[in-house]
Amino acid sequence: MRTTACSLVLMLALCAAAAAAPADIASGTIITKANWQSYQSFMTNVLRHMFMSNSPTTAVPPRLRIEVGPARSYPLPASYWSATEKYAGQARLVKARNGGYALANYVAGQPFPFAKLDLEHDPLIAYKLMYDTYYQYVPAIYLVRYPQQFVVDRYGNRSDHTGMVVDFSLMHNTDPGYPMTIPNSPGEEGVYITSYSQQLFPVQNQYLTSLAVDFDDPERFPATYAFIPSLRRVLRLSSSSRCAPVVPNADFNYDDGSRIPLPPTWFNATFLGLKKELEFVVPPDKLSAAEEPANWYFSGGPVFPKARALGAWQTRDVYVISFSRRPQFSSGYCEARNIRYLDREQVQTLAWDDFDQNDKFWRGQFGFLPALPHPADPAHSYAFVTTDFAHDQADFQQNHITVGLPPRNWEKNFVIDEQVPRQFRNVARFTTPAGLQSVLQ
Repeated sequence: MRTTACSLVLMLALCAAAAAAPADIASGTIITKANWQSYQSFMTNVLRHMFMSNSPTTAVPPRLRIEVGPARSYPLPASYWSATEKYAGQARLVKARNGGYALANYVAGQPFPFAKLDLEHDPLIAYKLMYDTYYQYVPAIYLVRYPQQFVVDRYGNRSDHTGMVVDFSLMHNTDPGYPMTIPNSPGEEGVYITSYSQQLFPVQNQYLTSLAVDFDDPERFPATYAFIPSLRRVLRLSSSSRCAPVVPNADFNYDDGSRIPLPPTWFNATFLGLKKELEFVVPPDKLSAAEEPANWYFSGGPVFPKARALGAWQTRDVYVISFSRRPQFSSGYCEARNIRYLDREQVQTLAWDDFDQNDKFWRGQFGFLPALPHPADPAHSYAFVTTDFAHDQADFQQNHITVGLPPRNWEKNFVIDEQVPRQFRNVARFTTPAGLQSVLQ
């Protein structure tokens, strides 16, 4: 292949930029629109495109100042790592019938402990990290009510939304006080995780409810059910619904909302590296301050935390994994690639990127994750839980964005495990299709 002078110059420029890139961002650094390019190697695709954007809907706020502080440690509950140590070495990859990789003999904790991974020489490292992401830490029960969510279209029109999410981990639990498999639940029939999502506002979407069901069997296609208030019926959505918006006007689909695109055996995985990623974690002492919109930059586009009110950003160790559907399953699928960013300490997905069918960057999300004191040991362990606390979801092709801020009174409305009120612990009500019939009761 002939190399043109132009392409040679470009290659040399890229190599020079890579050589000049710092290994980390120094504490005290201020990142703005004027100097962001010096730090773009630490950014997700979404954040980088927000800095490049000229659209008021998807561009960073003009006066944004990202203040970088020292990295802070937020350990998971010891029970997760105890399970990892106890069952380490049992899980193994096996070839699935469709040519992908399935997982056998998994019990609990991390299937392939990070400390034992050979990132440079293991030919299956991407698939081991794929299952570490699929079985990342999740609490036994998780509830969020009344998040402050805004959807802004390309014309600047804003609509407010709110709802409720109830997630259950029915298998492989490691949280103290909970059995590994929840008794008398779909977990006894192979259901791993369920996510119940109900719309409360605006009125035209009220009571629209979905139930996403993920199975422990990595070859089994996930099930999605929807309660349609106008029909008073529960419908099971088709397999093509993986590309459908989770709720009307949403900037993400069901595969985006899962820990990885599903089912795992339908996807090829590629390991893109372990890197320092620029992230914002809301410290425990700032969780209440995060409820206040005045403590965030928001001018009709993305939201960003104000450092004086909510603290500094930090760089965290993150595994980056790319997923693409295997050729026999790719026809009609909406994405060529999906990239996940997995936090090394918290074993939690921090962000994701979508590339459209032509492999052009399309949209994605990054969250401002809460360092939520874990009820098992609130003084020494934390849970980032999910990006539902505060987030930016941007569609750069449609100039559309969904932003979320924490619910008011987060101590009652953003809770896990025994903190969850009793009425939301009803397993049959929130983990089964039959429970959707109770939405209007």
